[in-house]
Amino acid sequence: MGEHTLDRALVLFDQVAQKNGAMRWASRNEEAVIERKLGKPNDALTLYDEVLKSDAAPAEKREALCGKGDIFFEAGSADSTNYQRAIEAYDQLASDKEGSSDWGNQALFKKGLCLEKKGDRAGALATFYKILENGSHPEERREVFWYYKAGFNAARLLEEDSKWESAVAIYDKLVAAGGSRSEEARARLNNIRLEHFLWTD
Repeated sequence: MGEHTLDRALVLFDQVAQKNGAMRWASRNEEAVIERKLGKPNDALTLYDEVLKSDAAPAEKREALCGKGDIFFEAGSADSTNYQRAIEAYDQLASDKEGSSDWGNQALFKKGLCLEKKGDRAGALATFYKILENGSHPEERREVFWYYKAGFNAARLLEEDSKWESAVAIYDKLVAAGGSRSEEARARLNNIRLEHFLWTD
């Protein structure tokens, strides 16, 4: 979308929000997304804070909290203190017991990225492992998008530290998950076993 189209969309979403109807807070979240696309993170933060301080539904508040964390994460490259602010938002989202595993795993995954950016590789790895542990429960297995992202990132960190057997154990989990990236995990698993003579009987 061009800038003019985005500006027009902002006006329309604002009109919806001003009517104070059922779509008010969803519209504010959409406005925040557009402000981010327009390169106005501070305006987006103001909108997200408005949603978080409101009587919005839990789902809308989760979206705002995640968006707020994402803004701080993106700002971390300019000021590393923003990574900690992002972590605080993601921790809050991950601790929401009423939220779906999708929200919780997304928050944990993004927290792991923040920790890695801060140079805390052990913390990042532990956070990625937490998602893999969550996914080992049968009722949680339905969420595989963030499960795979966490697994591949954990395995990458282990490979970078030459911890081949631990990386193999991660790839084994990803293969067993039986989702869209299982074959990718299988290929990486076989490659590591060939390169490092880790075949088992």
